[in-house]
Amino acid sequence: MTEHDWNNLRKDVLFFKKVGNDAIHKAIENNRKKGIPNSFTRNGKLFWEMPDGSITHIDPNSSS
Repeated sequence: MTEHDWNNLRKDVLFFKKVGNDAIHKAIENNRKKGIPNSFTRNGKLFWEMPDGSITHIDPNSSS
């Protein structure tokens, strides 16, 4: 690949990263407005941010 190709690839990667990050942030905000917990991982463990802002490792959708 030429330097020009690498520069174009870099621009494309940065563009798609921004599009993805913007979509994630929009989804998180929409969930908060609707009172839906947001899930995320830390060190391979799954957590949920509850509508009140608290963090739990217990699945809020579990029936137990």
